[in-house]
Amino acid sequence: MTTLSLPSRLRRIELRIPSSLPLTRSIAGIALVLPAVCFMCAFFLVPALSLIVDGFLTQSDRGTLGAPVTLAHFEHFFGTVLYSHVLMNTLRISLETAALAAILGYPVALVMVHGHPLVSRIVTIVTIAPLIVSVVVRTYGWQLILANGPLGLLNYVLLSLGIIRTPLRLM
Repeated sequence: MTTLSLPSRLRRIELRIPSSLPLTRSIAGIALVLPAVCFMCAFFLVPALSLIVDGFLTQSDRGTLGAPVTLAHFEHFFGTVLYSHVLMNTLRISLETAALAAILGYPVALVMVHGHPLVSRIVTIVTIAPLIVSVVVRTYGWQLILANGPLGLLNYVLLSLGIIRTPLRLM
């Protein structure tokens, strides 16, 4: 049996950027961020801009988009009460959801970063576990929790604590 050992100078290879070259550091930082920026531009920015531009074009009888440029689509959208109501409702729900996620997520992140290693691992597992469980298993779990009658977990707990007198119809 032959063993291969590397010379000591090759055992530990480090990439060091001299601090005297701040331009080199910024180029390295840009090179690290560039793939993510390209991905976001290709799959988010370009389609979003395409939709906005298409909103100003007129559709022909054949279904193609082209001249003349018009604001009629936007006038129709913002002039229809139903569409404006749906837009405002969507924006309100998205802002409330983002705020709630930030309010609930920040303490969890603090525990994960500054907590005891065992607690951090447990919180990480509890946070990521729902993403791993399939939709079908999750649905059956919700059915067990929210089942109608005294057999549902939530109804059982509420009945046992005396909070309610008859089971709630949750499903």
